[in-house]
Amino acid sequence: MGSKRRRENISDDAILGIDLGSTSTRVCLWCPKRKQEDIDVQNSETPGNVSKGDFPSVGYPFEPEGPVYLGSDFDPNRRPISLKYAFYALAEPDKKDDMLKQYVMATPLTSRRGDQDFRDRLMRGLRELFLVLRKEVDTTCRVQKLKISTVGISIPSQWTTDFEDVYRRIIVDVFEQSRDNIRFHTETEALAHVLLRNHRITLPECGDNMYEVYLFLDFGGHNMNGCIFNVVHGQDHDASFYRIEEPFGAGGGSEEWSYRVGEEFARRFRQQRRRSMRPEEWKAFADQFDNCKSKINPNNFNGPLNMAGWDITLDSAFISRSFEISHKNVLEEAKENIKIVSQIRGVTPYVIVSGGTANHKTVQDRLRSMCKDHGIGEPSFTNKWSISYASGRIARGVAYAAGSRLTFNQFLERGAAFGIQRRQNPTRGNGNPDGEWDSVAELLFNKSVQTALEVSAGSGRDEFKIICDPFFEPGETPNKLHFDHCYDFLLLGKLRRGDWKITFSVTGSQASPSLVLESSFAYSRISKNGKGRAVKTLNVGHYTTNPLPMSFDGGANCYFVDDEHFDSDQFCRPLPTRLTEDVTEAEFETPDDSEGEDHQSGCSDSEFVPVVGEYASSPNEVENRITNNATIAHQQNAGLATEFPTTRSRLVPDENCQAPVAAMGPSIPNAQPNELPRKEVNSPRSRYAKRVEVHGGHPLMTSRRPLDTGQDTRELSTAPVIAGLRRPEKPANYEHTAKVQVTRWVEAACDHPPFHGRSSKDA
Repeated sequence: MGSKRRRENISDDAILGIDLGSTSTRVCLWCPKRKQEDIDVQNSETPGNVSKGDFPSVGYPFEPEGPVYLGSDFDPNRRPISLKYAFYALAEPDKKDDMLKQYVMATPLTSRRGDQDFRDRLMRGLRELFLVLRKEVDTTCRVQKLKISTVGISIPSQWTTDFEDVYRRIIVDVFEQSRDNIRFHTETEALAHVLLRNHRITLPECGDNMYEVYLFLDFGGHNMNGCIFNVVHGQDHDASFYRIEEPFGAGGGSEEWSYRVGEEFARRFRQQRRRSMRPEEWKAFADQFDNCKSKINPNNFNGPLNMAGWDITLDSAFISRSFEISHKNVLEEAKENIKIVSQIRGVTPYVIVSGGTANHKTVQDRLRSMCKDHGIGEPSFTNKWSISYASGRIARGVAYAAGSRLTFNQFLERGAAFGIQRRQNPTRGNGNPDGEWDSVAELLFNKSVQTALEVSAGSGRDEFKIICDPFFEPGETPNKLHFDHCYDFLLLGKLRRGDWKITFSVTGSQASPSLVLESSFAYSRISKNGKGRAVKTLNVGHYTTNPLPMSFDGGANCYFVDDEHFDSDQFCRPLPTRLTEDVTEAEFETPDDSEGEDHQSGCSDSEFVPVVGEYASSPNEVENRITNNATIAHQQNAGLATEFPTTRSRLVPDENCQAPVAAMGPSIPNAQPNELPRKEVNSPRSRYAKRVEVHGGHPLMTSRRPLDTGQDTRELSTAPVIAGLRRPEKPANYEHTAKVQVTRWVEAACDHPPFHGRSSKDA
């Protein structure tokens, strides 16, 4: 009896998913351990203006006293407004953009953001809303014997760190959760997770192709969010997916249309009645317009709009114009991304559309026309699918995303591979006039290749970066990664002239892995000294980075690295140690860099001078002692390693030489999880994204969603940082003196034609 009672008191960990919509809020619990369907926490009451099971998101903050959130009740004497709009007044949006201009329906709140008492009312309303959710969640957890371990929250892609900070404070306060257990994911990332996980049979498929590309567009009431996901089918027919490109979004939609029409109606009401509309009159008008606007065709709307009960009309031109203004941003954003996926070669892209605004026939017709104009099949509208409790799907999806965790070993076992990609400097009209990244990258690191990679930096003007293919499958060229399979991982910069060896190592624990990069170079030149003697100079250098924290993003389903403390100048241009030796006249006759001759691949082995002491006698031996011991063993029988070994050796110069070497990162077998600083996030790039544009590619976009600061030793942070935008400053004393002859890497290694577009190739 006692044993049975103890079993009954045991609770399993669950992930709580919360989707705060502008009209209603949805909540879901997901227990990965139980391998069962998720549990929708539904509202037992049924308000008339929201979907069954949803919790209304409306509050009454305009009065100085009284409760702000009334749940399913309605107060006819007070003016309601969505509490989701409160975040636009409580957060501090980026002053550099015009985001607030896209959310005019939040103006009644944002216009009073300087009033601290009013801000307190908004915070009170949000707390009251989430306290209602907490009560229902606690009841469900008791019945289902669950305890919350992680909270996943869906947010618009445009929300910045300040929005997350406000949201996080509320969740910590109401749900009594550690801030480290709170994960943010964009609304369409959540939508993609639930559709790709639970409704694969409903999504269109492209036959026997290994890859599928889906553009998800979620047209909510006050904004549209979108993202592109790649689905990869393995030989066992299981499908994995990861996000490519940045999540994107724009303000606008059906709620803005209602707001603009309502503001004009209220203005005419004041002119005619000599008074403002009372709250019950405002609600009556809003209900009437919301009920009829689905039948209004702004392209063919004749005659005025007569609202029953009032002798006030709105002309058709205004109704149509307000529709266009309210939907302009969201439709333009959708059109731009439909164009992007239409230029992906090798696959058939599909457009999946959801959200209340997308229920309007005119919006659907516009989207169909966009797809047709760009050669894509008709979009699929999820409101036509038979999905039980459809309004709760984003809450389910954000729970899945927040609960998605891979150790770095598992990421490698799944097929992840890292490579070094080059962008050759265009010189003299030769080589790379458009400044494109090479189509292939040399394999640097995966579960079976963990040795130093030799790289010839050529002139010292070429740019390099590390890219990652989450599902690398060696083909005819097993050591080549194709750029259109990859996303940007870390921008290295311009390696100085010479022959290089670069090592990718992983240190730390499975819960908190870090990247350590080692670089070494050797370069020789022949010149005459001041006495007229011919001498050969050998330059060698070495640099090791401190550990750079890595983290897994459940929304993107990929690993990223925090590059805040990555010193590109130190890595690419370490101060060299120089050794000289007299040479014969015959050797001096060979043209060298000082005489302005081009060098295609830096230096050959025969150009290096044997040296004594700790230096090697050839460029290939300069780094023979710098091995990649800090690697992850693929253990077939013992399972995945739980710690990464960190022992490594390094080059030690002759005692008379002063070669600067960066301090090695300490061995950290018991490392604590990384607290990553908030930074902008760049996205994984498009697989098979061979888009062709006349004037080259677009610049790499950055997400407005900053990274999470997770510290839980059991889990990794879910909003990582990836290098891609920042370009290292050129040293002030660096001069381009050599002529450059740039040669393309072997194009035959690439199975696809050249590409111009926004991807890892032209970030």
